[in-house]
Amino acid sequence: MWDKQRAYGVLAEAYAESGDFENAFETHKKYKQLSDSILSEAKEKEINLLMVKYHEAENQKLAQENKVQEKELRVTFLASIIFAVVLVFTLAVAYLLSRNSKIKSRLNVKLTQQNEDIARKKEQIEKQNERLEALNSTNSLILSIISHDMRSPIASMQSTIELMKGKFGTAFKDFALFDELGKRVDNVANMLNNLLTWAGAQFSGIQVTIEDVNATAVVQDLVAVYGFQAGEKNISLVHQPQADIFLRADVSQLKIIVQNLLSNAIKFTREGGEVRIDYSQNSSTTSIHIVDNGVGMTKEKLSAIQNKVSKRLTEPGTSNEPGTGLGILLVKQFIESNEGSMEIKSEVGRGTEFIISFKKV
Repeated sequence: MWDKQRAYGVLAEAYAESGDFENAFETHKKYKQLSDSILSEAKEKEINLLMVKYHEAENQKLAQENKVQEKELRVTFLASIIFAVVLVFTLAVAYLLSRNSKIKSRLNVKLTQQNEDIARKKEQIEKQNERLEALNSTNSLILSIISHDMRSPIASMQSTIELMKGKFGTAFKDFALFDELGKRVDNVANMLNNLLTWAGAQFSGIQVTIEDVNATAVVQDLVAVYGFQAGEKNISLVHQPQADIFLRADVSQLKIIVQNLLSNAIKFTREGGEVRIDYSQNSSTTSIHIVDNGVGMTKEKLSAIQNKVSKRLTEPGTSNEPGTGLGILLVKQFIESNEGSMEIKSEVGRGTEFIISFKKV
């Protein structure tokens, strides 16, 4: 279009110079139309370009505003989430506090009730203890009266029999009734002592005083006492320690333990038999062995001793000596209270060995 415009311009000037004004006019008019057309198109392009730039600017502005709005929306959304979390946490804490408060209230009510129950039970226990103390005091008094009133006549009978033995000598044995009477009185005295000692332990509790004890001296004193009983049955009572043996025990209870085991060994050993007392030691314990070659014990009787069944322990001796079974129970109880132990080895018809062990000094 620009080439045509310039051609029309040159042609119009040529027509004018040649005097052909009519063609010059027509050509100039075409020239003018192309010029106007070109100008209009340029303007339109410029306007369109400006409109494009304007729209681009508007779009950039809108994009910036969108970014700002998106940022604000993200901040608002995040703030909403944080608020929601805080709200939920606050509600959860409030619920837990309310729940704990209710639980605490219920526990306080229960604790109050339990304290009241404990107070009532404590009062009942105190009253029961007062009654038990009064009962124990009464039992101890009764026991002491029985002990005095029963031991005194038996001791008198024993003294009388000993005087008769001393007066009549060997002739005393010719009276079988008096000889049997002496044995019966000795056995009754022994059983009574066991019974009273055991009953006293049950009423007032076993009082233990652990100390260093010369075991050989204790055993030797008892051998001297039970030598007469062994001699009545022609039983050899052997005790020959090489040196003094010491152990940790209550001396009075050790005497009761040994005297009951010696008495039982003599009781269940036939005439002409033997009862021997030996000792052994290891790094922590000292043991006293009381061995006889008597009738021995069955498995049932050993089980009864372990289970403390006194009825099964009641058995007459080889010379029909009576028994209550309390002696061995008292032995087990006193050994336990002295933190000792007892082992029994026995075979029917071949004898029994009692091994009592205590802490070594």
